Amino acid sequence: MNEQNYKCKQEEVPAIADMLIASLRKDLNLFTDHSAWFTLAFIDGMVAKSDQCKGLTSSCLLTKEIKSTTTQIGVKAISLGTKLNRLGNYIEQAGSELDVVESDMGIAAVRKSLNKGNYEGLVKNMRSLMQAVSRNITVLQAKD
Repeated sequence: MNEQNYKCKQEEVPAIADMLIASLRKDLNLFTDHSAWFTLAFIDGMVAKSDQCKGLTSSCLLTKEIKSTTTQIGVKAISLGTKLNRLGNYIEQAGSELDVVESDMGIAAVRKSLNKGNYEGLVKNMRSLMQAVSRNITVLQAKD
């Protein structure tokens, strides 16, 4: 499942495949007249691939994976609060030496997302904060 050669959501693929299989079964004579390639064995192969696809894109499996990832982020977020306080102190000490205004570093947005339990926002805001920290790392390390 590394490559996606279709323009629809992955969870829609099994439904589309089922529709195509039903159409193929209904009009098998027309397809067979067009090419001997369309046989009952071909349909059985399509059904097997469709079933395999359903197993891969099952919303239940996706939901479990999302819950697991959210739980992992939540566990890591617990320890993030104290680290943010420490980073905030370094940012405050660096003040005008930073290449951005202290309020634009993004630490407030990270704290807000963390406090609300908004993990998607937390990940997004952490990216921005980490970019700002990376640009200013030497200044921040000097404040240690």
